[in-house]
Amino acid sequence: MYHETRFYSGLQEVLDKIEYGLDPLPLVVEFYPTNLCNLACSFCFGAVRVNGNGANESLLMLKDYYRIFGELEEIGIDHISFSGGGEPFAYRGFISLLEKAISVGFTTRLVTNGTLINRKHWATLLQLRELRFSVNAFLPETYAKLKSTSVRNFSRVIDNVIGLTQMNLDGKRNTEIGVTFTLSESNFAETLPFVEFMIDDIGVNTVLIKTDIYEQNERFKDACKELAKKIEKYTAGISPVQKVHFRWPNDDYRSKSLPCFVPHFKVAIDPYGNLFSCCLGAQPGNQGGYFFGNLKRGTFKQVWEESEIIRRRLQERGAECRVCNYTDNKINKNIIQLALIE
Repeated sequence: MYHETRFYSGLQEVLDKIEYGLDPLPLVVEFYPTNLCNLACSFCFGAVRVNGNGANESLLMLKDYYRIFGELEEIGIDHISFSGGGEPFAYRGFISLLEKAISVGFTTRLVTNGTLINRKHWATLLQLRELRFSVNAFLPETYAKLKSTSVRNFSRVIDNVIGLTQMNLDGKRNTEIGVTFTLSESNFAETLPFVEFMIDDIGVNTVLIKTDIYEQNERFKDACKELAKKIEKYTAGISPVQKVHFRWPNDDYRSKSLPCFVPHFKVAIDPYGNLFSCCLGAQPGNQGGYFFGNLKRGTFKQVWEESEIIRRRLQERGAECRVCNYTDNKINKNIIQLALIE
């Protein structure tokens, strides 16, 4: 997972700048083009999507994104990501947005459910640095149940994963293609068959197995420990260029008052131009994060500079979020550990 690697490789660089009194710009900017989605996953924010952040605000238009791209390029930010509280391809003109990001020269990641992709998109998608599909099931029936959709959408996703992976390999392209499997009671038994299918049969680069940070219990954690042992045994025999990542369920996700440095690694922009300290702020339903400002009312650099006091407080007093996702929690712990060593 290229973007995560970028975060962890930049830990010392960011810490050095902060300790020198600087306010370093984020390494990655995440864009959430829409809160709309053609699926309704049981573990997602579908229940709050209609009344989520910015329900009465106007969406960013393509021209707004192009302007923001120019601002990021001007200040030296060259890594971006598209994902969101909705499906990026549900945003009208999204493929044009991707093409513009690529033409600017951004190192770009996309997270998608894959159901709205067709073959005419493939050439553009294989110019991305990372392409990740949210699949979450091995059996079509499980997929349909989890996502409240037709089994035909499962076939569409798998066809896209197979076709893009093969095209990526044949053309010796550098796109990292991965799939995500979010654990639940409905799909738990399918985890290992899913991993084997994606790694052995299709040949994707990465499989990410993760838990829902909002719904965890002790029984589920115990089951995950046993599953992790099976995954570890399996991965010992796969190609070194393929990876399976297992994100453990952990009470630390619910910790509060931990010093937060995440905005210097990644910030998120919701569909209405609101800039937040992390992905949780930009997702529907006000899940967490801190508001920095709106990019319709100022440039990225202006909004960033005017919100510096918030980042200073996050470092000194800690964040008061209900939860913290795996990557952000790991960033903060690693930064704190580095600071203690020094």
